Amino acid sequence: MKAILKLVFCITFAFLIAAPAVAADGSYVSYAPGVTISTKNTDVYSWVPVVGSQAANGTLSNVKWSYSFFSTRPSDFVALLCLNNTSSCFDITSFASGSTTRFNGLPSSGKFFMLYRVNGTGTMMPVTMNSAQVTVSFHIN
Repeated sequence: MKAILKLVFCITFAFLIAAPAVAADGSYVSYAPGVTISTKNTDVYSWVPVVGSQAANGTLSNVKWSYSFFSTRPSDFVALLCLNNTSSCFDITSFASGSTTRFNGLPSSGKFFMLYRVNGTGTMMPVTMNSAQVTVSFHIN
């Protein structure tokens, strides 16, 4: 009986040592407020609030977005999905909804925002955007 218990203990101990670290995944859905663009060649920002707390060691694994217009989409419209600043943006102009792995591996504690603009010259009718939905998935080691 002692031999069996000793064998069970050794197998259990070996399994615990060899077991890989357990990783966790998380995600949140947030909404960037709707904005109005009234002047051409002017960047208009709409920040995406972080929902919940993000672990210090979390990394991004996927980001989904969806945006729409309350008014008519103008020609020369530009939409970017950005993380923290304008040097880390992904052009989503041609896709009103989609997903990207462009931000994979970056810290999940970052702040996303939508950047909208209408390029061109002359006057324009104001363009009103509905709120944008952003889903952020992350991996925690």
